[in-house]
Amino acid sequence: MEGYDYTLYIGPDNKSIGREAGKYIGEMLSKSGGNVVEIQGPAGLPSLRERSAGFREVIGQHDNIKIIETVIADWQRDKAEDEMEKLLQQYPNIDVVFAHSDYMALGAYKAANKKGIKGIKFVGIDGFTGSNGGLQLVEKGVLQGTFTCLTGGREAVQYALDILNKEKGIPKKIISRSNKITLANV
Repeated sequence: MEGYDYTLYIGPDNKSIGREAGKYIGEMLSKSGGNVVEIQGPAGLPSLRERSAGFREVIGQHDNIKIIETVIADWQRDKAEDEMEKLLQQYPNIDVVFAHSDYMALGAYKAANKKGIKGIKFVGIDGFTGSNGGLQLVEKGVLQGTFTCLTGGREAVQYALDILNKEKGIPKKIISRSNKITLANV
């Protein structure tokens, strides 16, 4: 979201989600330190820049944690898997993968699993329900955690009707909450 030339914004605070992911990974690695890979969706999206900026802001406060590589996987599980296979050849000591979607985190996990590599922790964003959704992946132990990222679709429909009916008091922004989901609270 750039500028203010819009009627209503409904969505997440991506920078905050990135910060929360950074805090979570920082807590995981604070004692031992470690190497982190970041897997992003399509390059150039403002939401991804914000998410990554928040993540890097927090990780940058830890001298013993290093982001060793950032790759673009365009929200695709298969592309994330392919990129992770390349990274595993190049970097034998990856401790955490932070993917900007649970689906890409699953692809990275599949690449590590194919190579028989254990011990890498995977963190995603979305927290969807259903088969291979983030919540199920946390339950199965595939993901260490995920962060919900609600789109606000239901609210968008209601506010669209309010805007068309020229209702008063419509806010400029509605920021959806994000929650950290781990095995402890899934």
